[in-house]
Formats: sequence, C-alpha cells, structure tokens
Amino acid sequence: LKGPDEIENAQPFFLERLVLAKARQGKTDEALGIAAGLIRLSEGSPLEGYFTRLKGGVQREAGKYDEAIETYLAALDKLDKAKGLPDAQKERLKDRVRYELSGVYVDNKDIDKAAKQLQT
Repeated sequence: LKGPDEIENAQPFFLERLVLAKARQGKTDEALGIAAGLIRLSEGSPLEGYFTRLKGGVQREAGKYDEAIETYLAALDKLDKAKGLPDAQKERLKDRVRYELSGVYVDNKDIDKAAKQLQT
C-alpha cells in the first residue's frame, strides 16, 4: 500500500490483524508464513521485534507453547537491539511482549516464569 503517511504508518497494524485472523481461522501455516515474510522484510528495523512478537502470538494460538516462548524471548532480544526506536516506545513494546509471554507460560503450566515476566 502506497499512500499518505497515515496509511503507510498504519500498515504494520493492518498486517498484524490479517495474520491473527488467519491464525484464528486455523490457517496456522499461512499465518506463520506471512509473519516470517514480515520478519525478513523488516530485518534490522524496529519492526523486526514487533513482527517476531506477532509470530509468537500465532504459535500460541496454535498451541505451540514451547515455540512461542522461544519466539517471544527472541522478540525481547530484537527489541533491546532495535535502533531508531524511542526508549519509551521500546519499553512499551517490551512490556507488551512480557505480558503476552507470561500468558504463554501460564498456558504451559509454568506459573513461576509467568510471575517473573509480570514482575519485570
């Protein structure tokens, strides 16, 4: 989509909704494929961590908790290393990842790790 800045700036959110809709329809492989493509396209940009978090969400939706945990941890690492992202925004995104990661730990019956993420 090319257009006004408002549309271009909103693209990641539209793509996130598309990927999550595919996952909720049970089209996990398609959703993971789109997420992987978005990660590749955004490599080295602040969006890489954002789309990695999205991949973790798809894995969680599919019940792949161990994979989702690894992906969420990778998202935290990518967000830590992201350049060009204001610190306040980076921290908000990391908080969101930690919150979602805590939920996956609960799904995986690891309450202590879930609590640790929420405390962080």
